[in-house]
Amino acid sequence: MRSSLKKIERIMDILDLNGDVLSYKYTDEEIRFDLGEEQLSSIFSRFIKRNLPKIKEGLHAGKLVKCQSGLGISCLFIPSDNEDDFYLITPFLEYLIPTKLFQESLTKYGASISELICDIYFSLPITPRKKFNYLVELLVEDENVDFLDAIVLIEDSSVKNVRRTSSRKNTYLNSILESEVKFKHEILQAVVEGNISRVNMLFDLRRRNHGVEECHIDQGVNVRRRKSYNMNDLLRYALEQHNDDFLGIEELWVKIKNKLDNYDLSEDVIRSYCLLVDRNKYKDKQAVVRNCIAYINDRISEKISLDNVSDYLGVNKSYLSSIFNKDMGISIVDYIHDKRISNACYLLANTDFSISEVADYIGYFDTSYFIRIFKTLVKMTPLKYRESLSKR
Repeated sequence: MRSSLKKIERIMDILDLNGDVLSYKYTDEEIRFDLGEEQLSSIFSRFIKRNLPKIKEGLHAGKLVKCQSGLGISCLFIPSDNEDDFYLITPFLEYLIPTKLFQESLTKYGASISELICDIYFSLPITPRKKFNYLVELLVEDENVDFLDAIVLIEDSSVKNVRRTSSRKNTYLNSILESEVKFKHEILQAVVEGNISRVNMLFDLRRRNHGVEECHIDQGVNVRRRKSYNMNDLLRYALEQHNDDFLGIEELWVKIKNKLDNYDLSEDVIRSYCLLVDRNKYKDKQAVVRNCIAYINDRISEKISLDNVSDYLGVNKSYLSSIFNKDMGISIVDYIHDKRISNACYLLANTDFSISEVADYIGYFDTSYFIRIFKTLVKMTPLKYRESLSKR
C-alpha cells in the first residue's frame, strides 16, 4: 500500500482531484496547515497535532489514514515507499455541512464568525465519497479493497472550549451563508440562461455590498485558484443537468482547467460559460445577429443606439435592424428594453435603490422615460411593482 509521490500525483490527475501532495518525515513533531484563514487553520492544525501519534502509528502499519475534523474538513495521509517519510493530500471536503451544523461546530471551537472564514470554507475542493473510494482503490491497487482494513479513520469527537453563541452571531452567520448560497444560485441561473448582463450586474452588486472590491481580502493565490476550480466544475455540472447537448462544454472545461493548472487566473470562468450558452442558444441565428446580441448584452447598462451597434459590427444599420427583426421576431430597441427591465425587476426586488438609481444603473438616464417603459412592459409602475413584492 506504500506509494511514491509520482504515483499519487498521477492518480489525482486521473481522477481530476484538486489539492497538493505534501511530504513529511516521521521525525516531524508538528504539521501546520495554512487554509488562508487563521482560525480555520488553527482549528485543523490542533486537531491533527492531537492525533499525530495515532496517525503515525497507522502509517507505520502501512495503512492510509483519513482524518476528519468536526468542521467536515478532511485530509488523507499516505505511507511512502521511503520508510522515513509519509505523504499528505491537503485538506478537502466530502460535502458541505448544513448551515446550522457549521455554525454550531465553529462556536464549539471558540471561533468567531466572519465572511472570510465562510469564504475559505466554501473554496475548499470537494472530493465526493465515490471519487474518494476510487482514490483508495487506485492507491491500494485493488478494486475489491476492504476499506475497513485499508484505512485508519480518525474523527474529531472531543470538542473543547464549548460556549454558547449569541443570537446576533447566529443571525450574522446565517446572513453570510444564505447570501453565499443565494449568490451562487443566481449566478448559476444566469449562466444557464446565457444572461451575461445579469452575471455582470450580480458581481457588481456583490462588490458594492462589500463596500470595496472583493480582492480587499488577501486570500492568496491557492484559495482563489481552488474557488475557480470549484466554480469551473459547478458550472459544467449545471449546464449538463440543464441540457446535456451543449456544444463545446467539454472543450471549455478543459481549456479553463488547463489555465488554472498553470496558475493563470485571468480567465473569467463564469463569463466564459455564459458566452458558451449564448452561442448555443442562438446557434441557428445569422452571425451578425449573434454578434449584435453579444454586443448589447455586454453593454446593457451603457448608452446603446442602433448607430453604435452598426458601427461596431461594420454593417448598415437598416440591414442590421431588418435582419435582427427577422431572426429574433423583435426589434433591437425592444430587445434592449426587455433586458433592461428584467434587470430593473431584479434590482427593485433585491436592493434598496431608489427608482432613479435603478434607472441610472440599468442604462436609462431619464427616470420618467424609464417609468414609462417599465409600465408598458410590466403593466405597473416600478413603485407599485416593489410594493406588490412586499405584500407577498
